[in-house]
Amino acid sequence: MLKRRLKEVGLATWVRLKWWVAFHARSVSHRPTPGIVISLTSFPPRYPTLGLTLKSLLMQRVRPEKVLLWIAAKDMAAIPEEIRQLESNGLQILECEDFRSYNKFIHALRYYPDYKIAICDDDTYYPPHWLGDLLEPVAENQIAGHRLHLIHLDEHSQPLPYGDWLHEGGCREPTPLNFPTGVGGILLEARKFAPEVIDAATARRLSPTADDMWLYLMGRRAGCEFVRVGKPFALISWRSSQEVALWQTNNTGERANDRQLQALLMHFGAQGVFE
Repeated sequence: MLKRRLKEVGLATWVRLKWWVAFHARSVSHRPTPGIVISLTSFPPRYPTLGLTLKSLLMQRVRPEKVLLWIAAKDMAAIPEEIRQLESNGLQILECEDFRSYNKFIHALRYYPDYKIAICDDDTYYPPHWLGDLLEPVAENQIAGHRLHLIHLDEHSQPLPYGDWLHEGGCREPTPLNFPTGVGGILLEARKFAPEVIDAATARRLSPTADDMWLYLMGRRAGCEFVRVGKPFALISWRSSQEVALWQTNNTGERANDRQLQALLMHFGAQGVFE
């Protein structure tokens, strides 16, 4: 625990120093890439460390056209000045209807349907190669992600409980059993998902805290498979942010992830999803 904490503190210091060199010393000269955005959401308990994540995104070797930060109307007033100052460096803060974790991609898919949208979490450090790797070419029926689980099935070809999947075991070869996780980053293109992907009401009713489950099923309904791209990297989340992490809700208690996946399969049907 102490070793991890020291690593986190050292990384935070490095991000701040790198930011000063990159922007205050005007060393960032490469131009933004049109048609590519990064999209994420946040809320007040995460604001103290949000700046570190945003700076890591704004310092990508491949620069996006913009970084979209979707904030619920009730949370706008609490945004620290440190975050607002990043608007001069490519950040765009957007007030939105509150769909909670779905804020990070439903609004972007609605307003940027022809863009490549890289989604990520607000509590994690993303190395400089992250976006460039995510943009590796894949087939038209494939969706790129950095961190995938591998779904395990029972003898009836139904998914085993989430805890029995091979975590971070998703492979570079496309398969219906590759399951994406948003924390590592997923590259969204609207045409690769079922039209219902932007149906926030249904998403929140069936899968209120498991947006990864929703994205997986919407991709499969469009006939796409997920595939792992890029070089592996250690996921480092800022310690204070984990006090309010969704995974603590999803992966404990009454198997919330499993319940939400079953609700989605009951509503949309399971035929063809895992094969």
